[in-house]
Amino acid sequence: MLKKVLLVEDEMLLAENLKLYLEKLPCEVHLAADGISGIQLARTLLPEVIVLDYRLPDMEGFQVLDTLEMHWQGGCILITGHPSSQVLESAKRRRISHIMFKPFPLEELRRLVSGLLETPAVQKNKPMAIIEERRRERINVFPLRMYDGSWVMANRRQPLLSLALKDGLVNEKSADDGAGEAQ
Repeated sequence: MLKKVLLVEDEMLLAENLKLYLEKLPCEVHLAADGISGIQLARTLLPEVIVLDYRLPDMEGFQVLDTLEMHWQGGCILITGHPSSQVLESAKRRRISHIMFKPFPLEELRRLVSGLLETPAVQKNKPMAIIEERRRERINVFPLRMYDGSWVMANRRQPLLSLALKDGLVNEKSADDGAGEAQ
């Protein structure tokens, strides 16, 4: 019997693309476009993994998890286009294994889902200090930086930054703190 993944995402084009990509794994992928549908499907399917958008049309993703708390014992990956310290703090208090900031590499999502599918249910529910530490570190040392509308690796960012400084696209003060504000 195939394990189940529930993808709760209101942007249907993104949801369909993620579903097609995750179906390469040995699992069934089910879609829900809002929080209510996600709750209903999760109670019916009891998926091993839920990939959950933070902002849904009818509620926040955290409200979905809070509603399912007594009925579901799987792993959860939160995806969001709105990273903030409030989201990170709320995620730490819940059973969220990973947070992914949009846009994210599809291969990274596949790797995380695959890992959660292989993790025994008992371990998914334990507070995982390693995962929490990783999240704390990602706040301070996030390996990706936004530059000119595209993601680049932080260690490959320096050549781009020096070009931007040379061309006057960013000022030195903002380059030092990593913000990269345009002048």
